[in-house]
Amino acid sequence: MIRDALVKQFQQMLGKQNVLQDEADLHSYSYDAAVLNPSSPSIVLRPANSEALGKAVRLCNENGLPLTVRGAPAPTFPAEPYQHRAAW
Repeated sequence: MIRDALVKQFQQMLGKQNVLQDEADLHSYSYDAAVLNPSSPSIVLRPANSEALGKAVRLCNENGLPLTVRGAPAPTFPAEPYQHRAAW
């Protein structure tokens, strides 16, 4: 469990809307399209830019909080339906 004081620091740094702790949010960040066992995070941080990311990483490090970085999730379906096109 993450201390309330640390959560408040993240909220001040990133904005409340970018610090997620709701059970449904945590569940949605516990897996992606990879074939790995889900692992539920304690908190989700969504920094808006590289400066905010650096500050969040520093605060995690200073508090011994493990960090997993996630980019945009992989889609589980193709963006466009596949259509075979003959090369004439």
